[in-house]
Amino acid sequence: MESAQHDGDSSLLQINSLGLLNGMDENVELRARSPQHVEMYTFRDAVDVNYQRMAVTGEELSGVPLEDLKESARELTEALMLRKEYMERIGNQFPLTTKNFLGGYYPKNLPKYRRKNIEMTAQTSYNPPLPPEDHWGLNIPLPKYEKTYILKRNHGMVEILDEDEKIPNQFRNAYISKEKFLKDLERLSVMIVNGPLKSFCYRRLCFLQNKFQLHTLMNELREQHEQKSVPHRDFYNIRKASV
Repeated sequence: MESAQHDGDSSLLQINSLGLLNGMDENVELRARSPQHVEMYTFRDAVDVNYQRMAVTGEELSGVPLEDLKESARELTEALMLRKEYMERIGNQFPLTTKNFLGGYYPKNLPKYRRKNIEMTAQTSYNPPLPPEDHWGLNIPLPKYEKTYILKRNHGMVEILDEDEKIPNQFRNAYISKEKFLKDLERLSVMIVNGPLKSFCYRRLCFLQNKFQLHTLMNELREQHEQKSVPHRDFYNIRKASV
């Protein structure tokens, strides 16, 4: 699909017309020296990091039979859907990447041609404004609540009611029935004691841990160099203090 040609110190990348990068020139300069301006066409181009990478290919990388793999994937998807539902009920933010995966939405390449200025971004400093005199808000009086709510137990669930003993509209989505909660809890308990599912999750976590250790082994020096090259070195100092 892609073939590289080297001519002296310059490297050009020729990409065939498969429709992957529409509107892109045939020759694109490779990011070999991290230039000041980087042309971005894909999400990977948005991060100018020249790390060593390894790709693992093959069949049955999970280490479990295909039927157990399908069943484990189905149950994990169901567990993620339950987590998404309950996190939205209590007002927490569900991870966007997982949400797009569950919804079958996969974003395409960057919609427009963009350029980022690496040199100016690295040298730009941000000086936050001084905090106010009453930084902790000790002199601010406590708010006076205009509404009074009533707590009432109904079939094992505590409900927040208004003066008319009705659930306000802003609290309706946070409530579920006791039967549904117990049904979801029972479903999660069955997943926890599922042997093939536990084996798949354990092997997958071991694979990801070993993969990260391999990345650290190959790129640890480069990462430390980039952390120390930051002008203010805030991230490096925090990492150093936490060790």
